[in-house]
Amino acid sequence: MQEKLSATKKQTMKHYTLPARPEPKYLNSAGVIEYIEAFAGYRLSTSSLYKMTMDGTIPCRKGPGNRLLFPIDQIRDWVEAGGQMPEDGGRR
Repeated sequence: MQEKLSATKKQTMKHYTLPARPEPKYLNSAGVIEYIEAFAGYRLSTSSLYKMTMDGTIPCRKGPGNRLLFPIDQIRDWVEAGGQMPEDGGRR
């Protein structure tokens, strides 16, 4: 009886897949640097990233505790546009 349950359990587990993790809505500073390097092939330093946020040349928001958050959909659009800010200044 125990062997049958074990075999059934194994067979059930073969057909079960974990749900995909949802893509995050925001990236932190380290995440956006990785993202830009991976998808644009451009290595960005932390100080350059902070300068770009101060100049308003990269879309970002302030999160809890004044942390910088980078909306991934806006960063994706920004990378695809060649690093140019959208007409609305990256604010939605």
